[in-house]
Amino acid sequence: MPELPEVEVTRMGLAPSVEGRRIEDVRIRTPRLRSPLAGLREHLCGRIVERLERRGKYLIWRCRDECACTGFLVTHLGMSGRWRIWPLPAPEPGPHDHVDLVFSDCLVRLTDARRFGDMRWFDDDPGRHPPLNALGPEPLDAALTPGAFARRLRAHRAPVKEVLMAGRVIAGCGNIYACESLFEAGIHPARAASRISEARCERLLAAVR
Repeated sequence: MPELPEVEVTRMGLAPSVEGRRIEDVRIRTPRLRSPLAGLREHLCGRIVERLERRGKYLIWRCRDECACTGFLVTHLGMSGRWRIWPLPAPEPGPHDHVDLVFSDCLVRLTDARRFGDMRWFDDDPGRHPPLNALGPEPLDAALTPGAFARRLRAHRAPVKEVLMAGRVIAGCGNIYACESLFEAGIHPARAASRISEARCERLLAAVR
């Protein structure tokens, strides 16, 4: 499953090809991923991608139309999703190629064999709506001090690995990074988050980072 670092690398790879570019066409070949895709083409066609951002494991495509009205496409790669850039004319799509965003000289294609990915449109700030409004701070957020992290973590009684992966205490920490970080910090993944000392919380935050 792509985790936060992989999603950030994806953002960095896509940004030069999509930022400041107009979406000329949207080709959708499946009715839904995790969410229905109905209406997505109407929202996106003709819009300019102003900026490609990331929040946790989500990519946020900030778009504007001819009237300078802003909207947001939020995408998630799920377990097997990936974006690929093709110059035009692009190869014919395969059975797992579900969505193309077409620009004047290239397209970006979402491939997702297991279809656990997601694409949703928001007319206003997606950070105010599920699922983004439930996310905790980014791991490298300077405001996430060891003390703040300890307070957030120790407010939960569930096993610490589950708490890390839920994303409410810290965003973007999936299974691989949670396991490796807990091992490095010397914390058993089944230990209740509320029973971890502040010193161990500090080591855990350093390990996650």
